[in-house]
Amino acid sequence: GIDLSGIADMIKRNAHSSDIMNLEYLAKMAHVHPSYFSRKFKKQYGTSPMQFVLEARTDAAKKLLSDRTLTINAVAETMHFNNVKYFSKFFKRRTGMTPSEYRKHINKSG
Repeated sequence: GIDLSGIADMIKRNAHSSDIMNLEYLAKMAHVHPSYFSRKFKKQYGTSPMQFVLEARTDAAKKLLSDRTLTINAVAETMHFNNVKYFSKFFKRRTGMTPSEYRKHINKSG
């Protein structure tokens, strides 16, 4: 069988990298066809590989945003987004908050 947990761990470890946004890349890592990989992954994790990647990228962004020494621009760069506007749009779509709203929010609850 294919080592899906190894791939899942690799996704989490490399969530900042834009390479993992590519299903073909992930399937190649598992040495299987993309549609087979997708099916197996969804069966094991209850979500598509790309949703899993987006979730991991969102978590990584949250972690970086909680570091106040980093500007939002720096977080966007670290996450390999082309620009901060695109990063903000991605983050808001995933969390319902802009990166700066998220920072205010974690300050209150922290």
